[in-house]
Amino acid sequence: GLAVANPQGLILLGADEVARSVASSLESCGVRTRLVDTNRGNILTARMEGREAVRANVLSSHGHEELDLGGMGRFLALTPNQEVNTLAAERFLESFGRANVFQLSSRQEGPAHNHEAEGHDRARVLFSEGATHEALRIRLKDGDQIKGTPLSKTFPLESWRELYGASALPMFLLKSAGGLQVWAVDNPPKPESGDTLFGLVREPVAQVHDPDEIDHVGGERVAR
Repeated sequence: GLAVANPQGLILLGADEVARSVASSLESCGVRTRLVDTNRGNILTARMEGREAVRANVLSSHGHEELDLGGMGRFLALTPNQEVNTLAAERFLESFGRANVFQLSSRQEGPAHNHEAEGHDRARVLFSEGATHEALRIRLKDGDQIKGTPLSKTFPLESWRELYGASALPMFLLKSAGGLQVWAVDNPPKPESGDTLFGLVREPVAQVHDPDEIDHVGGERVAR
């Protein structure tokens, strides 16, 4: 009698800077997350940031069974270890079903890469083929942010991509009617007017078109 009909919470495997950034963006729009990691330092940092974090090993014989899944309906494997991600995702397939189990891509450059050989035919690949843990870590370190942007009839997905450029990475879609959709490679959500798109973006550099809007400060031309 305590089961949630449509649980919106997410279990995030990992509590490093990538997972914590994802959790922070989701919780900013009211979506509950629970970070799970074996690293004590990652867990302590996550808790200090106000995140719900549990130190546990989901690959141990009882780790998965002992993890409280109340209110949780999806699993995201976000660690830098792709083997751990794949094995953990397989553990959660029975609990959540393939539609709700995701893991980061491990795409390797070069024609010799065999995508299916790494188990991605089981869990769904998050965000994009190029969104590996290392790629996300570097972008966050360089100042990119996970930001929510309202969409409208005059500002659809195409306008969002135009504003933030080719590197803009859609991650989650908060529907106007309620509910969160995770962006996956195999079947990405279809944004509509009124939805809020959360993505990893770099703020566009302001373009100055009017010479009158230029000041000279310290010998450099800057926008007022």
